[in-house]
Amino acid sequence: MKTILVLGATAVAVATLGACSTDSTAPPVTSSSAAEPSAAATPNAATAPYASLVARNQADVTKAVTAVSQCPATLSYEDARASVTCLSGFGDLMLAGTTLDRFILLYTKTSSQYVGPVPPEIASLVASTEKAAREAERVAGNAQDKCTPITAPTCTTAVIAAAKVAADNLSKEMAAWKPYGG
Repeated sequence: MKTILVLGATAVAVATLGACSTDSTAPPVTSSSAAEPSAAATPNAATAPYASLVARNQADVTKAVTAVSQCPATLSYEDARASVTCLSGFGDLMLAGTTLDRFILLYTKTSSQYVGPVPPEIASLVASTEKAAREAERVAGNAQDKCTPITAPTCTTAVIAAAKVAADNLSKEMAAWKPYGG
């Protein structure tokens, strides 16, 4: 019953953000593409809106990454606590990826929250963060779909490992923002 409530709450939150369906056919990211900040990376007026966006999402990403990283390699539904924690972590990671991706989109495209062109010094970091957020959203959504008690046979070690890699990659992207105040 708890699993269904967690999944339902996550689904409502994702639907509220206008999340798209996940595509489980794309290959998972296997290593972080976090852009290395330049030696002269410093917060400034041009980079501040993006660093602020990352900082506002840091707690949600950290919570999701922590939960997903604690998932065992295989889920046993006899261990209800681990199962609920993992399913909740997958949902949190999907939601954190969705939120970060959507805000980057709003900040970089003409919208009511458009902040202007992405400054050149963080352009690759913005792009790699957006990519990691989308991958986290996709992979975590796939894990959530495949690892419910109803679909347990589809919850393979590869599905869980992919979610852990996506969580780790998003965490590395968030850390790459520290020099800018993110």
